[in-house]
Amino acid sequence: MSRISAEQLDKVRAWAAQGIDLNGIQKNLAAECGVHMTYMDLRFLLLDHGIEIATAPEPAPAVRYDLSTRGVDPALFPFRTWARLQKELLYSSPAL
Repeated sequence: MSRISAEQLDKVRAWAAQGIDLNGIQKNLAAECGVHMTYMDLRFLLLDHGIEIATAPEPAPAVRYDLSTRGVDPALFPFRTWARLQKELLYSSPAL
């Protein structure tokens, strides 16, 4: 296993914080630092130093139904009709 300097380890930490995967970190080490490590050696290095690769947060699910009243014009769409449709929707889809 190749030994790397503290400066190179800081670079590995920065790449992991950016969410670069092991393959990308391995390529960056070879290209920028001239350090060639196997995939497993790099994986063990990350484990030994407690470095975790950042993951992107999952996007919030899209809103499927807008049940708010802000888009309802009572003159064109009476409240009573809207309320009935909302009630039917909620009873037909209990997951909501």
